[in-house]
Amino acid sequence: MVGSVCPHRTNLSHCVLTQWLAVVFNMAMNTQHADAALIESLGGPAAVSRLLGLGEYGTQRVFNWTKRGIPPEVKLDRPDLFLPGWKVPKPSKVAA
Repeated sequence: MVGSVCPHRTNLSHCVLTQWLAVVFNMAMNTQHADAALIESLGGPAAVSRLLGLGEYGTQRVFNWTKRGIPPEVKLDRPDLFLPGWKVPKPSKVAA
């Protein structure tokens, strides 16, 4: 198989599956996630990285969120940034 991801004689089904998975994952990474607009509205990946104090490689990490989506735990940690219009519930006072 010339130009294949399987240059040596291996299981043909493995070669086909590997190529299929590469196509599936590459197609998904070429699209923008809905969170990309939110990141851009906050100033872009570098600005969001600074807001969150992510440090080295933070910009790359936030840029990846434009493809994969902002992780839910990050959204819940910073609802002021990522959940506009969402009101943080006040802790209830429980009688002891």
